[in-house]
Amino acid sequence: MTVELSRVPGNWMEKFKNFVEVEPYYNDRMWELVGEHIKPDQVEIPVVVECGSFRGRWSFWCLSKYAELIGQHFCIDLWDNYKGVTPQFQDEVYRTWFNRMQPWLWDKLHPLRGDSAFWHSIFPYQIDVMYLDAGHSYQFYADNLKPWWDKVRPGGLMIIHDLDEKVRKAAMKAWGKGNWVEEHLGPPRHDALWKVKPVSEE
Repeated sequence: MTVELSRVPGNWMEKFKNFVEVEPYYNDRMWELVGEHIKPDQVEIPVVVECGSFRGRWSFWCLSKYAELIGQHFCIDLWDNYKGVTPQFQDEVYRTWFNRMQPWLWDKLHPLRGDSAFWHSIFPYQIDVMYLDAGHSYQFYADNLKPWWDKVRPGGLMIIHDLDEKVRKAAMKAWGKGNWVEEHLGPPRHDALWKVKPVSEE
């Protein structure tokens, strides 16, 4: 895919260019796994959700590879009220996300700004691929994993990035001991946990 850097405001062009050059940030296994669960031949409008989008790296590469197959793609993030950072930093994060997403924005890509709990309480669609990379505390995962899992379509996929004991503890609360797969999906030193929703689990 070729991205038109001329569409990016001058202050951000160099940063965006550098970002494009870092592929692969995630490994091939990540995109193999994701691709297996975007099935336009079986689902009328495949839906992908990233919770904790931040600067948009995961969604950028997901759409770069699978935009033609994805029906609707949603990115959830606070993009505000980050603890311990300046307003200037928060602004840079959102601007970077916005600039990276220009090729798909408002066509099939939609930013959902605000708290994850609010969005999962009103989210109207079944999800084919759910990528959870937010909060990074036990309480966040304990509060959000099960509600988002309930939105995943039977046969759909949930990936939780940055695997650690907090994630395992929350996963055990939601699914029971060891009822998931742990795998390295990139980048270095960042493992993930993933689970496919059984078709029988309505």
